[in-house]
Amino acid sequence: MADFDIELIKKLIEKTIANMQPATMATGTVVSINPPKIAIDNKNNLVIPEELFTITWGGKLTSEYLNKKVFMFRQDGGGHYYVFSGGYEYQKIGQTLYGNLGTTVNFDVPDRLKFMEQMIRLCVKYARNLKASVSIAQAMLESGLSPTNKGSGLALKYNNWFGIKAGSSWTGKVTNLSTQEDNGSGGLYTIQAGFRWYDSMEDSVKDHEAIFDSAWAKSHYARVLSATTAEAQCYGLQGTYATDTAYAGKLIRIINSYDLKKFDDLKPANATGTNEKLEAMIGWFQSKLGKVSYSMAARGGPYSYDCSSAVFSAMKHAGIVPAGTPLGSTETLFGMRGRLLKEISRSEVRRGDIFVSGVPGYSSYAAGHTGVFIDNQRIIHCTYSKNGIAITPAAGWMGSPPHYYRLQI
Repeated sequence: MADFDIELIKKLIEKTIANMQPATMATGTVVSINPPKIAIDNKNNLVIPEELFTITWGGKLTSEYLNKKVFMFRQDGGGHYYVFSGGYEYQKIGQTLYGNLGTTVNFDVPDRLKFMEQMIRLCVKYARNLKASVSIAQAMLESGLSPTNKGSGLALKYNNWFGIKAGSSWTGKVTNLSTQEDNGSGGLYTIQAGFRWYDSMEDSVKDHEAIFDSAWAKSHYARVLSATTAEAQCYGLQGTYATDTAYAGKLIRIINSYDLKKFDDLKPANATGTNEKLEAMIGWFQSKLGKVSYSMAARGGPYSYDCSSAVFSAMKHAGIVPAGTPLGSTETLFGMRGRLLKEISRSEVRRGDIFVSGVPGYSSYAAGHTGVFIDNQRIIHCTYSKNGIAITPAAGWMGSPPHYYRLQI
């Protein structure tokens, strides 16, 4: 059996980003079979993504492993270290409790991976205007953050992870640094510029989302905010957020290289807006995609709905309203303002919020429309134009005038 090659694993790790639940890893040598005992090599402690492994069950430690190199990992919160043989096979050969290890070890997480994991969590948590994958890619590109690099001085010293300049409207702290700009033809020139100075990475991520909220931003970043894919948002940022004429391509390469799109629909348990009932409501809609038609005459289901009967059916399914609640209309929804529905601004919209369009008192039948946001830019709704339930961009599909509400549950 080949000895474990720590350098090979390091190379694999450098090509992989930290998972949302990283595993703790150490290497060592089997020094006793019965009882199982492993002497750990301290200098090789690493943190690796759980998804790096193909785990297969094997037998317990046997004499053939004596004096052989092995590596161990434990998923955060787990009570056992799983022991694997070396090479590419990653064959599970047993497991050992912490108390049986030959050496007590502090499993330190390298700073670069701490920063990566923290950035991923924050971009997922605060994603509103941009997809999480795009925000993560921007942070990596603007700061130099990667699984192998902690980030630039602007990021590490001033917590500015997105290269945001101060501007005349900024009232916070400022640091003046040299930076390069693109002249529009790919040529670079150096300028001195003031950059925003934040107290934390979280403040940087929150402000990065907030810059897309103003009336000026809604016009300047119109292509970004109307985009329905990560790639389209990247192209919208080129020439608006950054002068770099290759900006979109760089972001897209980062997104694809690190498989960042997997974070776009991810909401951790403590993220803003996460709610099991909201997810159940969205899940009801998703289960009907391509399976029902639109009808105002036969709106009670299960084979056809109109916009408002679909919303009420989804809310009943999720337990947001009682099971016996009649299938109301847009007028019924307007009547729930101040009770079940809290009105919010367009910039505040997040997953699970609903829109109701039309003029209250005059929105019945075809004069109104309603549906549910699956993110800040997309809605799922039952629409005549698609003859059923569909996912579409919010812009151009909500009706007029739209009103935005958060369910008070």
